[in-house]
Amino acid sequence: MSDGNRASVILIDVDEGDSRPWFARTFSALGKGSLRGGIFMMLVTSLGSGIFTLHQAFSELGFAWAIVVCVYLMVVYYIVADILIKSLLQAKGSVSLSQMIGEILSPAAAKFYNVIFFMYITFTVMAMMLMINKNAYKNYGSIIGGWFGNPDLDIKTFNFYFSYVLGFTVFWIIKLKSMEQFRYMSLVSFGVVLYIIILCMSQTPLYYANLPVEKKVFNITSFSFRGFFAKTGMICFSYNCITNFFAVSSIIHKPTVKRLEKVYWRTFFTLMVLFVAFGSCAYLSLGTDALTVDLFMYRPAIGTDYLMQTGLGLQILVLTIGIGINTFPLKSLFFEMMGRELTDRNNLWFSIIFTGSLTVFISFFSSIDSYISLCGSFFVTVIVFLIPGIMGFKINYFKSIFGKIYLGIQTFALLVLGIVGGALAIMKFINP
Repeated sequence: MSDGNRASVILIDVDEGDSRPWFARTFSALGKGSLRGGIFMMLVTSLGSGIFTLHQAFSELGFAWAIVVCVYLMVVYYIVADILIKSLLQAKGSVSLSQMIGEILSPAAAKFYNVIFFMYITFTVMAMMLMINKNAYKNYGSIIGGWFGNPDLDIKTFNFYFSYVLGFTVFWIIKLKSMEQFRYMSLVSFGVVLYIIILCMSQTPLYYANLPVEKKVFNITSFSFRGFFAKTGMICFSYNCITNFFAVSSIIHKPTVKRLEKVYWRTFFTLMVLFVAFGSCAYLSLGTDALTVDLFMYRPAIGTDYLMQTGLGLQILVLTIGIGINTFPLKSLFFEMMGRELTDRNNLWFSIIFTGSLTVFISFFSSIDSYISLCGSFFVTVIVFLIPGIMGFKINYFKSIFGKIYLGIQTFALLVLGIVGGALAIMKFINP
């Protein structure tokens, strides 16, 4: 343990196994360092705003291609996680992805990664904060506006003022110093997200039946290259929890290659099932309106939907916890780069400055899907595909020539996707 925040991970390639029966392993108490605790944290890292934009990807790419992309990215993300696991065997004692990249590749590569990583987490947290703002406006905007004599408060004005209230609240969750403090929070968060997903899916027949005939037009295989580059990034963003690779790996009891591979395979398989099921149902519920609704949960309600209102209210808590989990690796990286210990005073100043800066920014810029597209297209490409892809070559992850060719083509193709998709996202920022 290097300090209260950063723990080195000593990984071994020998697994002692678990002699307990499957039922006991699966339904026992969520103990410290358990695989399930790690899986829940990884799932909550992923299940933020991204999954609720998948209807746009399904509409733009078509049912068939969207499902193919979801399955393919599940495999890609697992390979990336496995490359990092195997790299960890060679970089024993590393306390962060940055340090591991520096040892496997070069200090320059680590510095480049640090810059991109900082920007990615920053944009991700801003997207989650904006989602909380929109959630609060959808559910409580007229009530809050009524307190100030303006029940018809518009969302832009609401977003400006509520951002500062949210910033004060988020400060306290960002201020937490240990990943272990999120163990039970992540379980509760995953339960709430799962409730919302199941509820949305169960309501699909009702929403489909109420769609006007002219809106029951669904894209199966057609897509434009511009749409493909713009929307595939949303699926990339939805999967990404690699940013918490080290934080989660460091809390697993007796980390071995096999135990970490279980965590990441189960995480990405679960996400793939959720994305395919939810994305399909969301698209069927909206039809041709899919591209005009930014977040699926805020589709026009049929009647008074108290069940969804309850879920949306609880999701404010989930997103707040998710902000803390996503910010944790950034905090660790910041103090590592500054060469300082995570003292209470340093943690306080970081939390104040980081939260305050983001709060001011989102109070003026409130386009959620633009943040998600930029994160998923460019930042995720560098963090998840480019640098780990190069590390895969360096550690000789694939032994065969065909494996090396596959890794090279995949890394190059996803890099192109990231550059083009990132450019399109920036253009949307400039001309929304």
